[in-house]
Amino acid sequence: MTILIILNMMSRLLVADAFMAPNTCDDLLPDMGEYIEFMEEVGNLWVAKDPGQAKKIYDVLAIRKIYQETTHDYINPIDKQIKDYICDCYFTNDKKPYSADSSVIRKYSEKNIKKLISSASDEYIKLKMEIYKEDKREKMTAAMREKIEKLRSEAMFGMEKELNNKFDKKLKSKGTRNEVDTTDNTDKLIKIN
Repeated sequence: MTILIILNMMSRLLVADAFMAPNTCDDLLPDMGEYIEFMEEVGNLWVAKDPGQAKKIYDVLAIRKIYQETTHDYINPIDKQIKDYICDCYFTNDKKPYSADSSVIRKYSEKNIKKLISSASDEYIKLKMEIYKEDKREKMTAAMREKIEKLRSEAMFGMEKELNNKFDKKLKSKGTRNEVDTTDNTDKLIKIN
């Protein structure tokens, strides 16, 4: 029983409070999940007070999710943009903690949320362009492979036909010469003996 109580207390200490901005901005590898949860909480708490700002927060989170679903990659650069956004607000606030419904994040967002939406959108468009170019390369490669195979088979068929024709001509021309040559060789053999 004591172990369960200790584990419960430890889990409360280890789990970040979604209402407070994460204070791991200086960490080398911070948990990005904390920043995403905090951003969601900012949006949730602003719905009643400022729906326009809440929608902008949700726009960023939507771009993040669309990016994730498009790539299925573990690294989502929009996560880092969200972290940098929250940390910049933290540093602008003299490294003082602030809550998701504080005026600190609200004032910061009024000035900077459009820039975050724009940079997140740019990142998604960049991903889509990479996917488009890769698809185009694959289609071109497939078409090129098809052309190569077609040319190879045409070359094989054409050369086989041409070589067989040459062989047949050689046989026909050799057939009459062989008789002459054999006769000539026999005569020569007879003369030598």
